[in-house]
Amino acid sequence: MEFVKHIAVVVIGYLIGAIPVGHIAAKSLRGVDVTKIASGRTGASNVLRAAGPVAAIITALGDAAKGMLGVVIGRLVGSTPLAAALAASAVVIGHDCSVFLGWGGGVGTVANLGATSILAGPVAAGLAAIGALVLGIWRYSSLASMAIAVLLPIALLIWASATGEPMVYVLHGLISGGVALWSLRPNIQRLLSGTERRLGDKTES
Repeated sequence: MEFVKHIAVVVIGYLIGAIPVGHIAAKSLRGVDVTKIASGRTGASNVLRAAGPVAAIITALGDAAKGMLGVVIGRLVGSTPLAAALAASAVVIGHDCSVFLGWGGGVGTVANLGATSILAGPVAAGLAAIGALVLGIWRYSSLASMAIAVLLPIALLIWASATGEPMVYVLHGLISGGVALWSLRPNIQRLLSGTERRLGDKTES
C-alpha cells in the first residue's frame, strides 16, 4: 500500500510540476510563445526576456507555488518523509520535462526552492539568498541555478544532521540538483564559451 502511495505522489507531483506557468503567462499577457524565444525555457528568466517583468513575476510565483503544493499534497497522500521527498523531486522533473510542452520546460530552480521551503524552510531561504547573490554579482541566472543545484544536497545533509530532520530529504537534493544540472548543459557550454546571456539581455526575436 505504501508503494502505491509513493507512486501516486510521484505522478501527482509530476503533473503539478508540468503545468507550464511561464508559457501560459507569456502567451496570455503578451501573446508570446516563450518556447520559441532565446533559450526556449519556461522559467522566469526567459519569460522576462520574452514577455517582460509582469509575466516573469507571475511565473516565479506560480513555479514556487507548484513546488510547495506538490510537497503538501505528497505529505497528505503519502504521509511519509520519503513521499514528501519524492513529490518534491517529481515537481522539478515535471517542470523540466513537461508532458504539456512536448517534454520541454525550464530548469526548475524556483519550483525546487518552493518545494524545499516545505521540506526545510531555512535551507530554501539560505539557498535563495546565495542564488540572489550570485545573480546580483554576475547576472547569469544559469550560474545562480547551478550554485543552488550543487549546494542543495549538501545543505540538506547538514540540516538533517544538525536538526534530526529526515535524512531522506537529501534524496530530493540529489535528484532535483542532478536534473537541474542536466538541463543546464547548454548553459554551461555557453558560459565556457562566453556567449551566455545575462539576466535582462534583450532577445533577438
